[in-house]
Amino acid sequence: MKKSFAFLFAILFWAFLGQAQMYTLSNPDQLKMIDFSIVGNSKSTHYHYPLIFKAKNNSPKEVMLKIDNGLMLIAIDSTYQNFVVTAEEILTMVPGETVEKEIYAMCTESTDAAPGDGIPYVVGPLADSNLLALTRKIEKDEIWGFEAQTAVWAMCRNFDLYDIAGYDTTLTRQLAAFVAEFTDQEMPPPPGEGDYLRNYYTPATAYKVTITGEFTYNLYEERSIIIALVNIDNIVVRELYNSPKEKPGGYNQTYSFDATVYTEDYYFVKMIDNGEVVLSIKINTPKPGRG
Repeated sequence: MKKSFAFLFAILFWAFLGQAQMYTLSNPDQLKMIDFSIVGNSKSTHYHYPLIFKAKNNSPKEVMLKIDNGLMLIAIDSTYQNFVVTAEEILTMVPGETVEKEIYAMCTESTDAAPGDGIPYVVGPLADSNLLALTRKIEKDEIWGFEAQTAVWAMCRNFDLYDIAGYDTTLTRQLAAFVAEFTDQEMPPPPGEGDYLRNYYTPATAYKVTITGEFTYNLYEERSIIIALVNIDNIVVRELYNSPKEKPGGYNQTYSFDATVYTEDYYFVKMIDNGEVVLSIKINTPKPGRG
């Protein structure tokens, strides 16, 4: 019997020794044996996977590294957007292993430029309690889309509650109510039929100057397809098409927008497939003398 207990103790002891150590990205004291970097990701948008996290385990043991939901990631160059993590990640690394992971995050500054490849970021603090409540809701409900991005901007007081918008009208109302409760604001009324900025179903016949185009593509499996209008700073100003579960098949998908509302000299129209930008075209808006 004593030998049995001794054998069981030995198993538990070695299991304990072999268990991976859990570190958190928000605690720098734990990361002395971990080399890591956080850089911009031009292949996604500022509300899908805007950042790439790279890490190497220099310790002699297996480690687990947690990236907390609600962790702020701060651009070294202040002309670029800061981000808040919108989904917890746990990465496991054996000794000497290097990992690379796209991070779910959303921009907290609607007027700064979205980062391109290689733009460096550093770890900041956890978000305040209001924003943290929202990012936890985003992860819980799996709502990593433009509606949630506009809600993040509203929670950070970059946007008004009126500006929470998108194709999912039920979700926009839910998010507006959520932000209103946490910021002690009154709910705005739903957008009217002719409220083009807030109503994504305003018919194109109501546009004053219509710019239209088409993307042709084939899908071999169900995908999330978005066509977005993006400004010079790489910020999505409006989604022009959103199909979260596009079926397999061939498509000639048209898009359009009102150039009297979106009046910058030019925009990019980007097709986004499961969070990755796969097509992009530049469109000049009509100006006097240019047509």
